[in-house]
Amino acid sequence: MSLVTSAIALAAGAIALGSAVAAALAAALAVVLAALLRARSATLEAEGALERRAGEEIGGLNATIEARDPAGAGRALRVRRLAITLGRELGLRENELETLSRAALLHDIGNLAVPDAVLVKPGPLNSVEYEQVKLHADEGALILMRLSSLCDVVPLVRHHHERWDGAGYPDRLSGEQIPLGAAVIAVAEAWTAMTSDRPYRPRLTAEQAVAELAARRGTQFAPDVVDAFLRAARERPDELLLRPAC
Repeated sequence: MSLVTSAIALAAGAIALGSAVAAALAAALAVVLAALLRARSATLEAEGALERRAGEEIGGLNATIEARDPAGAGRALRVRRLAITLGRELGLRENELETLSRAALLHDIGNLAVPDAVLVKPGPLNSVEYEQVKLHADEGALILMRLSSLCDVVPLVRHHHERWDGAGYPDRLSGEQIPLGAAVIAVAEAWTAMTSDRPYRPRLTAEQAVAELAARRGTQFAPDVVDAFLRAARERPDELLLRPAC
């Protein structure tokens, strides 16, 4: 029973006593109830302000990412939409889905630390350039750690390039060591990349991309996440954007 409900019940009981003491008690409880309602209202207002602030921060950060790489505009939104669909398929709670949504939108924020010449290079990266790009997972985590309203997304951003077999980066986590949300983003990002055009290769068809995900199940990608993708692909293909990117 909540404090507000308790106060109402006590006040009703006090009034029923029909005495001066009871009336005084009821009046006191009414004051307490009013204070509780004011406190609750203030809490909701503060929570709303924090939510708006977080939304503004996320929107601003995402705009900054896309300004660095205009060719990738809209890609983070596709990753987020797919990640949320997979999260629901996996049975994540609403608060976990909210964290996943924010992390998916900001998963490549660390690209702000990657030189332009590497980030927008119109061709495959050499080994030195690839090592520079790999730093974006750690750099992204460091950026987001400075924002208290986004601290819950840090592990997902840091570890979205880990591999199930332990050959990923930055920490070479494997299997269940990888946060589930990070494993979800890994699949969502891979799908989005494979079905998008690149200067050095054409996009894959949906059928080809599905086959790639299935082939990497248990090596690059978490088996349960790939299984969730395949289930959703059969049952709700529209939610998984099983159509080529424009």
